[in-house]
Amino acid sequence: MIIRTTAACAVLAAIAISASFAQAQSADARRRAAVRKFTDLVSRHPMADVSQGMVAMTVRDHLVLDFVDGDNRLARMNQAAAVGYFDRPGCGLCPVLSISVPYLLDRRAGDDAIMLVLWHEYQHIVAIEEGRRPPTLHMPLRIGEPVSAALVELLVEEELQVYEAEYRLAAFLGWQPNDAYFHAYHDHGRAAMACMLIEEYVTLPLYKGHDATLAKVVERFVNEEP
Repeated sequence: MIIRTTAACAVLAAIAISASFAQAQSADARRRAAVRKFTDLVSRHPMADVSQGMVAMTVRDHLVLDFVDGDNRLARMNQAAAVGYFDRPGCGLCPVLSISVPYLLDRRAGDDAIMLVLWHEYQHIVAIEEGRRPPTLHMPLRIGEPVSAALVELLVEEELQVYEAEYRLAAFLGWQPNDAYFHAYHDHGRAAMACMLIEEYVTLPLYKGHDATLAKVVERFVNEEP
């Protein structure tokens, strides 16, 4: 009986190892497919800032690409991509572009839509690289500390500007992304897009208690020259 039990355990262990190995192989295959898709879209991107600038940053080892799969921050926040920074030895604060593997591999996400996402995130990278926003301002978001009104104002103002840059590019190229914010911008203007975005932001824990700051940012964005 002991021999049979041990043998049974060994069989179960072998099955578990085999399943884990198969899952690892599957995950690795998905990641490789996502990398190929990303590389292809970057090389064909209509904006040289992405097709050349992003590649140049990666070659210089100044931009880290993070292809994420499974249960992660992007999945929990329903995001296709995000930009963050981390302190890298020999590099200092380096930008990290996290990209959702499921999003890249989703056949429902057209190439145009993914290219717009890449353009959007590249604007965030450039904003910090050009010194318009200190990269250290990302840190409170990464470690979960409360954010100040000044930080909220800076982040939301930049987000509105980046969304507008994304939708201007879409309109210029004649692309029609399946995006409610884009349709608000395209059909009703930048004020409609800004108000719609803020309606979502006021529900997020990050911006809790900052309603007045959000309203101020929207008012300034709407009244400034596009």
